[in-house]
Amino acid sequence: MDPPENRPPPIGLLLAPLLALVFAVVSCGPSKEAAPPDTPADLPGFRPGPVSVLSLDDVASDALDPAQLGGLLRANGFTGAAVRAFSAGMDAPVRTVRVEVVAFDRPAGAQPYLDWLHEHAKEFLGAVRDEPGLDPPGAFVLSHAPAGCCSKEQPVWLAAWRHGDNVVWIQVMGPDVGRAHVEKLVDDVQASV
Repeated sequence: MDPPENRPPPIGLLLAPLLALVFAVVSCGPSKEAAPPDTPADLPGFRPGPVSVLSLDDVASDALDPAQLGGLLRANGFTGAAVRAFSAGMDAPVRTVRVEVVAFDRPAGAQPYLDWLHEHAKEFLGAVRDEPGLDPPGAFVLSHAPAGCCSKEQPVWLAAWRHGDNVVWIQVMGPDVGRAHVEKLVDDVQASV
């Protein structure tokens, strides 16, 4: 029998460093699921609801043609989305604010979704009117006035813009929503995402 100093090390001692290296390479590789983008934690005067993480299919379901929007999202590097609603109560001029952030793997990927959102907003708001733009550059603002067919229908405003790799859009609802409310909310959301 060979003395201990001449024996080859046990196979386990040889494999352990190799397995550790393989594990490190695999675990540090690109993740299939990116962390959801941040939504505002707070908006002054509103109670925040929970954050909901949205899949590509969840975002695509906003469209009349989900397959078409899903293809656009996939082709432009969609990495995740999150939404949070804020409530101010029944007596407030603005009752509800919904903030959605849709993330892409590059700024150029966000622009096609922003363009789609502007072009297709009537699919989920009904008849819309373009309002004068606001900061940041490239943002758009749309308003929807009640048609009078439903006594509980309220005015809805939508503002959307690109923030780096993300598209941020807010939907503002309430009986007395006006441009000044929307501008203030856009400033608040911009400061927090």
